[in-house]
This record gives sequence, structure tokens and C-alpha cells, in this order.
Amino acid sequence: MRTVVAEGRELKQQITDVMAQNSAVKQDNEALKQRLANIDQTVEQRLKNAQEQFKLDSQQQQQSVLDGLRKQMDELTRMGQNSASNSDLPIGLGVQQGDGQQFKSDSSGSDIVWIDPQDATALDSNGKPITAGTSVSPSGYSFPTAFGESVDRGQKA
Repeated sequence: MRTVVAEGRELKQQITDVMAQNSAVKQDNEALKQRLANIDQTVEQRLKNAQEQFKLDSQQQQQSVLDGLRKQMDELTRMGQNSASNSDLPIGLGVQQGDGQQFKSDSSGSDIVWIDPQDATALDSNGKPITAGTSVSPSGYSFPTAFGESVDRGQKA
């Protein structure tokens, strides 16, 4: 009987020890959860601060660039108003007064001048090339496409 009583006491002691360990583990677990929550909060706060600082820096940089552009624009406007002649070119480029008068716009007031490309091939109404010296008036033009595919490649993606 003594052994059964001793084993019962030993079993009771083991259960008490396990319950104490379980309680300690629960406390450790709660402490770790709290620590993790604090770390998450700290990281979140630092990230928010970094984003706000980045936003402020970006706004300051944009304002600085904008101020610089405004300053340059004001200087150019002042230079344009202060120039004695009505010239678009600065003095000293070898351009004389009256140069370029032959390029004035026509009487229609349009400043656009069409220049036929040298590599254009005249086409008749059937789309066939017209040989030089024929009296047939072209109905359209064809252009070389040596660079066409490589130029358009980025647009087809």
C-alpha cells in the first residue's frame, strides 16, 4: 500500500510541476506577444515617418525645380524685353540684318512650308511606280521601309 500512496504523491507532484511550467510558458507567451506587438507598432511608425519625410523631400525638390524654372523664364523674358533688336539669334553668330527675309511666310499667313522628301517614289492610281519624265501625275507616294519595322517594334508590343 505504501508504494501506491508514494506513487500517488509522486504523480500529484508531477502534475503540480507541469501546471507550474504551463503557467510559466503562458506568461512567456503573453510577454512575447506583447513584444511582437510593440515591434510591429515601432516598424509601422518608422515606416510612416519615412514615407512622410520622403513626401516632404519630394515636394521640396519639386518646388526647388519649379522655382528654378520660373527664375529662368523670368530672366529669358527680361532678356527678350531688353533686347534692342527684334532678332531671334544672339549677336555674333554671323547673321546680318535682313538675312532670312526670303523665308517670310506667303500671303496666306501660314508659316508651314511643305518640302517633298528626296526618297519618295511617285505612284500612279494603280499603286505602281511612275518613271521619271512621264506626264502622268502621281496619285500618291511610297517611301522606303528599311527602318519601318524597327521603329514600330516598340509600338506593337
